[in-house]
Amino acid sequence: MPRIGKQKRVFVHRRVLKYTMEPDDLGYRMILLNKDDKFQFYGTTLRSVAMNQWLVRVDMLPAGQNEIQLARKTLTVVEKHGEEPPYDPNRKRDEDISEECATLQGENTTESTTEPSSNKKINYPEVSEQKFLDLSPVEQGCLKTFQYRYGPEDDQEITWMILGVDEQITEDTMQEEADPDPFKIDIPWLPDTSKMDYNSVWLKHFMPSMKGKAKVLDEYLSRESSSYKNTGENDGIVFHLPEVEDHDERVSFHSLTAP
Repeated sequence: MPRIGKQKRVFVHRRVLKYTMEPDDLGYRMILLNKDDKFQFYGTTLRSVAMNQWLVRVDMLPAGQNEIQLARKTLTVVEKHGEEPPYDPNRKRDEDISEECATLQGENTTESTTEPSSNKKINYPEVSEQKFLDLSPVEQGCLKTFQYRYGPEDDQEITWMILGVDEQITEDTMQEEADPDPFKIDIPWLPDTSKMDYNSVWLKHFMPSMKGKAKVLDEYLSRESSSYKNTGENDGIVFHLPEVEDHDERVSFHSLTAP
């Protein structure tokens, strides 16, 4: 087996590489384009950065995000002439056709020789956790993200960021934007209440809405079960005023004078 060293060609599997980047990185999104966790990302070793840790320049990642520190155990050194040949659209097309034919042939064989198997329910959270636990402690120590899948759909997945021992959460993404002006209205103070109707200010800006409440109150007073039904009829008590602009004026007024 070839020994690792500087300028060696190596590859690392997607299941390891995807945890070394943050979700907002362009490189992370490029890694997710390949759905198979066994997909091999090739690169070149640059130098040893710590015990059993190597800095690798990964071929398929964008500049500025393609130098990744990886544990030695996660790297496979490529033997001479052992790397995949350069991408060839024609060869890739032929391989895809062959793979599809083999898959169809296998499905037909399965249908003719075996009984259809029942769909086994997958516990996606458990699978996500087990993928993490299957990594070695060294691999886990290099991770920057953890993908938690809770359903079969692609959007049923949460990406957790893993902070180092010297990192802290510096942004509260759940916090709502604060109102730049905490005051609802600038109320002038005038001792002469004939020049400033503070009742109107209260009703318009601070009092809970009374819209439609006058009609509701009239309906309540007209019920046979209402203890105030006779009082309302005898005294002609009506709260809803259809002839004025504010139909609920009486309800708003009484709310000011109520004890």
